[in-house]
Amino acid sequence: MVQRSARGSLILLLGQVVSTLVAAAGVMLVARFLGSTSYGQVTIAMIPVSIATLFGNLGVTSALIKYIAQYRAEKKTAEIMTLVRSGLLLNSAVGALLSLITFLLAGPLATRVFHQPELKMLIEIASATLLANSLVVTSRSIFVGFERMEFYSLTVIIHSLLKSLLAPLLVLLGYGAVGATMGNTAPVILTGIIGLAIVVAAFLKDSTQGGGALGHVQASKLLLSYGYPLFLSNLFTGGLSQFYNFLMAIYVEAYAIGNYQAAINFSVLITFLTMPITTVLFPLFSKLDFRERSMLRLVFQNSVKYAALLIVPMTAALIVLSHPLVRIIYGNSYRLAPFFLRVYVINFLFVGLGNICVANLLNGQGKTKVTFVMNLINLCIGLPLSLFLIPRWGVVGLLLTTIVAPKPGLVFGLWRIKKDFGFTINWTASTKIYFSAGIAALATYYALVFLDLGSWGDLLLGGAFFVVIYSLLVPLIGALEKGDIQNLRSIMKALGPLAPLFNLFLALIERLM
Repeated sequence: MVQRSARGSLILLLGQVVSTLVAAAGVMLVARFLGSTSYGQVTIAMIPVSIATLFGNLGVTSALIKYIAQYRAEKKTAEIMTLVRSGLLLNSAVGALLSLITFLLAGPLATRVFHQPELKMLIEIASATLLANSLVVTSRSIFVGFERMEFYSLTVIIHSLLKSLLAPLLVLLGYGAVGATMGNTAPVILTGIIGLAIVVAAFLKDSTQGGGALGHVQASKLLLSYGYPLFLSNLFTGGLSQFYNFLMAIYVEAYAIGNYQAAINFSVLITFLTMPITTVLFPLFSKLDFRERSMLRLVFQNSVKYAALLIVPMTAALIVLSHPLVRIIYGNSYRLAPFFLRVYVINFLFVGLGNICVANLLNGQGKTKVTFVMNLINLCIGLPLSLFLIPRWGVVGLLLTTIVAPKPGLVFGLWRIKKDFGFTINWTASTKIYFSAGIAALATYYALVFLDLGSWGDLLLGGAFFVVIYSLLVPLIGALEKGDIQNLRSIMKALGPLAPLFNLFLALIERLM
């Protein structure tokens, strides 16, 4: 099961990298061709759609992943077919309703809220995105449940390619903001149709197969009863994020916001790793039986450890190398961005405390109400904290809020895992990983201060120096043990032609031991 998850992570990583690069090129072209005014209109027209999207998923997608993975492990093929059909119907109905409501409200929103009547057509066009997006996210959740990550990555890449081709082309043909909006909407529609076609062709071939002991009404109730706490959780987190942005727009000057946005753009370097890991862990935990505590503990602790082995050092390196990175990409005009970047990525350091694994374990084992409480704690702390810190300290206040507010919820999640399952993370392993990354970061920092090689020299030499120091420390202090080497070597077999590269690195680590 873990080998399958490792292969899925690699496929998702490759898809994420390709789609991000393609999408970035398309966005830059559209922004350049349109000009700031028209591009701003397109952005404003998407605001109602973005808000409506918060209500577009009643937790059904997460429920589909959980029960498809679980029923596959239990060989309940007929029940899976019923769940897939019910999930598609539920999400499509909600998406269609939201599209209709947004379309009908386009006029009042354009004239009375935004005071720009010309936005009416843009909002009407963009409203179709809601129904199409429901098909996209539902089909992708089905792919994840079946652990067919190649289909997931395929739809992500198709959407990015279509958007990067259609939007700039329509703008160049003279359709302006309308063309850009159509270029954003049509790819979602086409991707939704393609995703639905793949689901029907690959997973619903036998449409006459019965639903076993599970009817469509029971399947819908099962999906909604599991998903509604996650829906409320996403509503809280999405709404809180919008509230933070609202406070930023009121209290923070544009110069600081620009530096902040420039800084967080670098976080994609870490999310390239966190997104695939998070995606594959959910179905993995869903397949494990609650009664097999020893197996559940082993997978949870190792998932935290192996994720931390990658993400904690990458985060530490990004903190140390923030100055040369910002100078190379943006020049010297973004003077605040390196500091904002260092503070922003601190959140990724909590991977070693289960930051990306706790919720996946809880949701995979059906404890969605615990996840809801974790997000409710985040809301109750983040709301007053942001009202106090952002007006006083601006971007720094926002960064402190996003670091502090979620952590009591994480502690609560770890406590519930200990209470309900009888285990927690491997504190010794996490401590050793933090120590190795910290020493490597300090050594790299002082080496760069002493040498002062310029931006490119600092980036290249500093990155190489960090990797060498960290790779030496991890086996020497026991953060990576011989049992881990055997586990990783076995897991990496699933990576096909890339496996020899990882095995070479593991062999060097093993020699150091």
